[in-house]
Amino acid sequence: MSLVQDAVPTLPENFNHKKYFFKERINGDVLKQIICDLDYTEMVSIIFLMTDKNTNVFEIIELIQETSFAKFILLTKTNTGWQEKLIEILIIIGNFNVIRKLGFNETQITSMKEQFVSNIHNVTPNLNRVIKSLYFVCESLNGKEVDKLITEVNKSLNVPLITDKSTLCLELYMLHWMKEKYITIDQNNPDLNNLIQTLKKMGLLYNLPFNFEYWKNIEVNQQTIKNDNSLQHRSCNNPYSELQKDFIISWSEEHKRLCLIINEINFTDNIKYKTRLGSNIDEENLKNTFKGCKFDIKVYRDLTKIEMMKFLNSLNESPYNNYGSIFICILSHGYEGEVVFSDGETVAIKIIEEKFCCQNLQKVFKFVILQSCQGKQIGTIERNLNVDESSKLVTDGPTCPIYHMHFGLFQATISSFAAMRNESKGTWFIQDICDELKKSTPVTVKEWVQAVTKRLSNRRDKSKYYNKDIVQVPRFISSMSVDYLLPQYVENC
Repeated sequence: MSLVQDAVPTLPENFNHKKYFFKERINGDVLKQIICDLDYTEMVSIIFLMTDKNTNVFEIIELIQETSFAKFILLTKTNTGWQEKLIEILIIIGNFNVIRKLGFNETQITSMKEQFVSNIHNVTPNLNRVIKSLYFVCESLNGKEVDKLITEVNKSLNVPLITDKSTLCLELYMLHWMKEKYITIDQNNPDLNNLIQTLKKMGLLYNLPFNFEYWKNIEVNQQTIKNDNSLQHRSCNNPYSELQKDFIISWSEEHKRLCLIINEINFTDNIKYKTRLGSNIDEENLKNTFKGCKFDIKVYRDLTKIEMMKFLNSLNESPYNNYGSIFICILSHGYEGEVVFSDGETVAIKIIEEKFCCQNLQKVFKFVILQSCQGKQIGTIERNLNVDESSKLVTDGPTCPIYHMHFGLFQATISSFAAMRNESKGTWFIQDICDELKKSTPVTVKEWVQAVTKRLSNRRDKSKYYNKDIVQVPRFISSMSVDYLLPQYVENC
C-alpha cells in the first residue's frame, strides 16, 4: 500500500514515598559490589547527578581522578540520604542490573521509575533538578556534538579544561563550567543562559528531545504562574512541590480528560478529494492511545462544514467545561490555513482556534492535533542511501485574548507543505504522536511535542525526483501559560 499526502513541574499524584528500605539494602560492602558493576562513564554520571549547589565542585573534579571506591566513599559522607539518591540515579541512567542485584523485582522497578519520574528532565524528589536537566543534555548529544560544544564553550572561559579525549565525558566539563561560573545550578535561581545561547547558536538547542529552554532567564520567585483553571495539586510531600506546581499543571484522577476525534475519510467530490485510505488506522491508534492515557473518547466521522461549525459552537456550552483538558484531533485533506470537510467546503484553522478558545473553556487546557496538508509542495532532501522505507507517496491536498490561554496547536506540517499518509499504516504524524505517548508518558506536553518533532523530522521516504527523499516537519503553535503533564499510558486501559 502507498504513502499519500495529507496536503516548574511537579511529581505525579501517586508519588507517596514508598518505603523500600534503601538504607538497609545498601551498606559499605554492598557499595563495593555495586562499584564493580559500573563502568567509568556510569561512575562519572553518578558523581555528576549527586552534585548540588553546595557541592565543592573542585573536590568533585579531583575526585573523579581517584580510585573507584574512593569516589563513592566521599560522596556517601557528603550526601545525606545517599542510598535513595543512588537508587534514583541508577534508575535514571538505566542500570537495572545493579538494582535487581539489590533485590528489587520488576514490579518495584516499574514503580520506582514512576516514583522518581525518571524520564522527565526537570522533576526529581531527591536530586538537584538543574543537574538532572543538564544530565539529559549530556545524554542527548552525540560524540561530535559534544566535542563541538566543548570547543565552543572553551572559547568563553579564562581557564578551559583540558582532559584526555579518550575518556571524554561532557558531565566532567559541565562540572568545570560550574567551577568557572559559566553555569550555576541553584534551583531557586539557576543561570544556564550561557549554555542555552551556545546550544542555540550551534543549532543544537531545538534538537534536544525536551524543552531545555525552560531554564532560560528563570527566576522562580518572580516568574511563577499561578494555576487558575481548577487543576489544583495535592501535596506530594516533597520539598519542591510548592515551587514546581507553579510551572506545570499535572493530571489527577479527579480531572476528566476528553479526546475528540474528527475523521474525514469520504468526500462527496471524490475526484477532487480522494478517499483518505488509512485514516481509519489513525483513528484507532488515537482512540487506543488516548484511552490508555485515561481520556474519554468521542469520534465524529465525515462531518460537513455546517456540522463542523455546529460542533465548534457547542464547545461554548456545557458539559465541556467539566473537563480539565480537551484534545481535538482533526484528520482530513487541507490547504494552507484551511481544513476540508466531507462536502468539500473548508473551515479556516483560525476559526477552529477562535471557536475552541471560548469563554466556556477559559479554564480548560485546549489542544488541537491537525493532520492535513497545508499546501501542495512536497518537502525533499538530498537522499541518504540508508533509507529504509520504500513505499510510494501521494497527496491529501488540492475572541478575547485571555480565552487563548492554555491552548496549543500541533500541525502535521508547516505552511505550504504536504503531509504524508501511508494507506496501510496511517499517517506519519499520528503514528509518531501515538508512539511517543505510549513510550514516554508521563511527559509534559512541550517535551512530547519536541520528541514527536524530532522523530517525524528524521523520517525519510523515496520521492519521484532523482536522488531526493521526502521529509516532513510538523509545526507547533502555543499560547500555553503553563506546561501540562500527560499521564502514564496503560495498555488496554
